[in-house]
Amino acid sequence: MIKRSHAIGATLLFGLCIFLSLNWHSHFAKFNYHSEIWADRAGYHVYLPAAFDYHFDAKAFPIGIDERTGNGFHLDSIPGKVITKYPCGVAILRVPFYLIGKLIRSEEDPNGPGFTLVDHAMVGVAASFYGVLGLLLLFLVLKERTTNNIALASVLAILTGTNLLFYLIGNPGMSHVYSFFLFAAFIFAYERLVRIGWSIRRSLILGVLAGLIVVTRPTNILFLPIAFAVSASSSADVLARYKKLFEARFLIPFLVAAFIMCVPQMAYWQYAFGTPLKWSYGQEGFDHFLAPRLIPFWFAPENGLFLYSPLVLVILVMGLFYRKSMRVSNAASWLAFILVSYLSASWFTWAFGCGFGSRNFAEYGALFAFPLASLLNASMKSRKVIAAVVLICCIYTLKLTFSCAVCWFGSEWDWEMFLRFVYGPFT
Repeated sequence: MIKRSHAIGATLLFGLCIFLSLNWHSHFAKFNYHSEIWADRAGYHVYLPAAFDYHFDAKAFPIGIDERTGNGFHLDSIPGKVITKYPCGVAILRVPFYLIGKLIRSEEDPNGPGFTLVDHAMVGVAASFYGVLGLLLLFLVLKERTTNNIALASVLAILTGTNLLFYLIGNPGMSHVYSFFLFAAFIFAYERLVRIGWSIRRSLILGVLAGLIVVTRPTNILFLPIAFAVSASSSADVLARYKKLFEARFLIPFLVAAFIMCVPQMAYWQYAFGTPLKWSYGQEGFDHFLAPRLIPFWFAPENGLFLYSPLVLVILVMGLFYRKSMRVSNAASWLAFILVSYLSASWFTWAFGCGFGSRNFAEYGALFAFPLASLLNASMKSRKVIAAVVLICCIYTLKLTFSCAVCWFGSEWDWEMFLRFVYGPFT
């Protein structure tokens, strides 16, 4: 149950995140790599103006808007199709905010509907909403397992001690904060299902969330089997959870709901490519699958996971030695870490472009929060040491977050550039 104090706290955090996001982007011009709608972000966004302003007619869009927004999508003028390789889940979640922006944006803005200053700003507002809502849902789950203070400390540490905050306020057009929300919502819904009891309606809700998770970022499918286990009390509990899920009366509505949520993506692929199933990324793929670039993915100054989010390393390593009660949540976190690391380091460009610390892990804070809460719930003497280490990690990552507003232009092992981020001024 959400108490008044929880709602007030979440509202204040929502307001703070909106302020930080708008302030961050006020220092940069639009239609460059700093913009909320640029390159990848434009590819996620274009579904909305296509659907609500241009009726998926490429010829109706402002001339050259695909190039002005970093070629994240392509306007094929001959057949009149709007082509984007990015999935539609982010756009689905942002529909209410786009429509609000549509009501208040200026018709005189020369950039055209869908690309006005208001449209850019609403990207940050939407990300702030879903990011804070995800944190609130995660807090509500954790407080059932520990004290309110530890639950609160855990979610705030995930926000400030990982790259989640960067993708919430600095790069809100990407899919990661939406995936984080969906992960947290899935865990919250599943925990209620376990506590209250299975029903067809709750299975449908879980299926809707699962479908959205996949159409927001297809590799998020790795999260789903792990999500059922992260909050389990024992290996026997894990097996019991899977057994219950695979009962036909619950599995069928779950799969049906998940499939229905994938229909919009299949419909778009049919429109754009003439087939309901499509690898839309073309020649981009997992070129290094047999030799994943794990060392730079974890440790390189250019977006290495542990250099930007050392809290993740603390959670993984300390969890191995501290509490027997952490076995299941720690095993789930390690499994997610290994699978996501391997798949991400296999991608043709392991650093994933202009980012902040292995961005594929931003959403997995929803999993790492569980072993972190267990660590913070250690004996009083150990708790002080752990809390101090966690606090140092959060301060360090916060400093980097507000010093890395520019893309990485050095080599992958350019330590000099990285140290300028660490010791240099805020940007």
